[in-house]
Amino acid sequence: MNRERIVYRRIRLALALALIMGPAATAQALYSSRKKTALSVTATVGGTAALSALQIRHTALAGVSNVSKMAIIQGEVGTSFNGVQTDFPSRITPEAKAKSAQTVKVYLRFRTISSSGLETTPVTELGPIEGPDPLSFAFQIPPSTIQAGHLQYQIIAQRSSDNATTYFPKTAAADPTGPDAFVDVGVQASALFVFDVNGGRLIIPEGNPNVGHSSIDVPAGLFTSPTTLSLIEIPVDVPTAPSLAAQPQPTVALYRFDSDRLFNGAVKVTLLYPDFIFPQGQRGILNGTQIPETMASVIGWDGFEWRRLGGARDTSLNTLSLRVGNAYRYFAIVPMAALSADDRRPMEKVITPNGDGINDELNFSFGDLTQSVDVDIFDVNGHRVRSLASPNNLKWDGRDDSGKVVESGVYIYQYTVDGKRVSGLVAVAK
Repeated sequence: MNRERIVYRRIRLALALALIMGPAATAQALYSSRKKTALSVTATVGGTAALSALQIRHTALAGVSNVSKMAIIQGEVGTSFNGVQTDFPSRITPEAKAKSAQTVKVYLRFRTISSSGLETTPVTELGPIEGPDPLSFAFQIPPSTIQAGHLQYQIIAQRSSDNATTYFPKTAAADPTGPDAFVDVGVQASALFVFDVNGGRLIIPEGNPNVGHSSIDVPAGLFTSPTTLSLIEIPVDVPTAPSLAAQPQPTVALYRFDSDRLFNGAVKVTLLYPDFIFPQGQRGILNGTQIPETMASVIGWDGFEWRRLGGARDTSLNTLSLRVGNAYRYFAIVPMAALSADDRRPMEKVITPNGDGINDELNFSFGDLTQSVDVDIFDVNGHRVRSLASPNNLKWDGRDDSGKVVESGVYIYQYTVDGKRVSGLVAVAK
């Protein structure tokens, strides 16, 4: 008798046992057949329908900021997802859905490890979140527990009808407390990267998959030699930062930007602002205030004073983006009205283009505009000495179109934004 007939006879035997002894015998008989023949057969409920494997899928975190302290683990559990993913916050307050014969529960276990690796907190369990299969879920790690170092978490899904349990990561099934039983995520509020001629992107990962990230985008060709850039999110009350007391309040976010060398041209800086409360989600209001997010704006510290920079807003990601050179070391997000054409005037009245890195340039605030802006520089006789165009040029370095430093004297700048022509004066002293 060949192998196939043996398998067939054992399955027939299992079905016969179901009629005589019920579901338990059916489960054992089919398990024996599967074990010996490697057939993908599972235990049945009520002796009729086979149960599919319980699955977990979730949005993996690239990292968590120990300043914003936002870490949200969200996803779905079930036997089938049908390509549907619930948006936040519907996964917290589920909309009415057809009743399912199966109910599932999901738990989250987590612990934190200090940056030194010497301190590990006890494992804490959150949940359960319970509902019909498939079930969307979201857990927030308590902000008070987040510290620089590592966050480790584990997701457990359980089906009520047969107590089938699934783990993520899968290695937790063998040992739920073992070294490989948790997903490990770095917790830090900074990023550093060495860029070359190819450019690239630097990101501070945010632990909330419903919003964006703070980042720096470097265009190809900007750097001709390796250049290190860093972006650090810092607490708004850090004493080492320039005073923000005279700026619009409150300050809702603060960042430091550093480069190991001067460079010509601009990088794109994207900064995250806080508009997310768990479990409500995005509200269109800056956290801790009653100020609409449409008032959020970037100011930059150039080493001497804070300048109004604005920022192109993405309300779906809670980000402000702008193109800047290396003139700024700090960026803050504060409530402020949108920049007018006049607000974009340079703050410098005198520039000294002698190459000492101090007051060498005339800076324009066009970094948040998507359209190109032309700037013309004239001498007092009306002769045009320099033509600039953003986004590639956001500053005048005191040189004419041939690359020579202009003579000392008074010069006129002129640009047009939103249909309004703006003119002003600047003195050049060599």
